[in-house]
Amino acid sequence: MERSSPKRKTMKNLQDVLQDAQTKFVDVRSAQEFQSGHFPGAQNIPLDTLLDVTDELKELHQPIVLYCRSGARSASAVMLLKEAGLEEVYNGGALESLLLLTQKNLN
Repeated sequence: MERSSPKRKTMKNLQDVLQDAQTKFVDVRSAQEFQSGHFPGAQNIPLDTLLDVTDELKELHQPIVLYCRSGARSASAVMLLKEAGLEEVYNGGALESLLLLTQKNLN
């Protein structure tokens, strides 16, 4: 007898998420770093305030790519959001790498 397993939402790879028009980009650097240049269309939510907005992020129902200067803060942010119950969160790594991957320019 074959047992059916519950359907799981499959995680997309980062390249697919970057090409998805519904993806939200979140810069977890400080406001000062954000003002010096950021990914086009990104929202600035500094890492130390991220947990204050998890409910709002959950309501988005769309993939979220987080990035920072080096990828360390964005890795922490992904972990925090997953622990808070968000599923489609991705570490975009360093801003410069993200710009290269998407062939975009700083705003």
